[in-house]
Order: sequence, then C-alpha cells, then structure tokens
Amino acid sequence: HSFPAPPADKPLVLFLGRLTRQKDPQTFLRAAALVAPQHPEARFVVAGDGELLSELRALAARLGLQDRLHFTGALEGRDVDRMYALADVYVMPSVAEPFGICALEAMAANVPTIVSRCSGALEVLRHAIPVEPGDERALAKELSGLLREPARRMELGSRGGEEARSLRWDLRARSLLRLFEEVAA
Repeated sequence: HSFPAPPADKPLVLFLGRLTRQKDPQTFLRAAALVAPQHPEARFVVAGDGELLSELRALAARLGLQDRLHFTGALEGRDVDRMYALADVYVMPSVAEPFGICALEAMAANVPTIVSRCSGALEVLRHAIPVEPGDERALAKELSGLLREPARRMELGSRGGEEARSLRWDLRARSLLRLFEEVAA
C-alpha cells in the first residue's frame, strides 16, 4: 500500500491514528480549516482507517479542505516511517489517550508534535506541545505558529527527537515491576 508523496516544498501536517471518536480526528480537520487560509502552502494528511472515515470525508468537503487534505487509509511498516519522514508537524488531538505511542514515534522521527493535554505521553515528553482536547482554535494557533516559524519547528523536532530516543523503556518496565512486587507482597 503506497501513497503519493506531497510536494516537498509544501509543509505537511499529519494526523496518524485510528479514525475513532477517542482519537478525535474531527478536531484535527476543524483546526486544519482554520489554518488553511493563513497558510495556503500547507497540506494536511489523515493517515488511518476506522469507523469515522466516511464522516470525516464529508466533514472535509463541508470545510472546503478537499484540495488540501489527503486520506491515505491505514499505513503499516515502512509507509508509517515514510509518512513521519514527510511530516513537518504531527498532531494527536485525542480526547482520551492512556499514552499515545504515535506521538513518541513522531518525536523519535524528529517531527514537532502537538498532543492533547489528556495524553499520558505528556508525563514523559517535555518537548511535545500540549493543547486542550477538542479545542480546534488552540490547536490551530499552535499549528500556525509552527508553520510560520520553520526554525522553531526544526528546534522542537530536534529536541523532541533526542528526548524520545533517550527514553529507556527497560528501566521504566523494571521500576513498574518492582512497584507491582511491592504492592503484591
């Protein structure tokens, strides 16, 4: 499964995840509609599949995004890596997110990342930009700022990448195992 590469000279804003109410891709589309007039060069991608796909296509049309937004369908393996490599900003607007591994993957790929404040990822990621869940205006404001400032985007991507790659899951797992052993004793 392959997808067409967007023009390299145009910034790409990515949502990658299941198309469910929990992941809230609707807020991503509404924010994209607010950002699009200010940044005519920006392109938006919804990568994923799920129950909301037809509803999201209809919403994109109502918002006038059909020429600026691409639905890739579900991506796997190298296509996921390639999508992160193409992205200039990654957005995870979930209304409920115990952790959010996609945010970690995006940051590890040096992609500046905006995540909902309800994401557990914010407990370990200091270089992700938090926004209130469901607040398309706040999301649009952060997106516009990153699109306007390529140097800030590069710095945030670089710092986030270092941070994400430095997380030592084996240490966290051992610490959690010790906690379970203490509680069970």
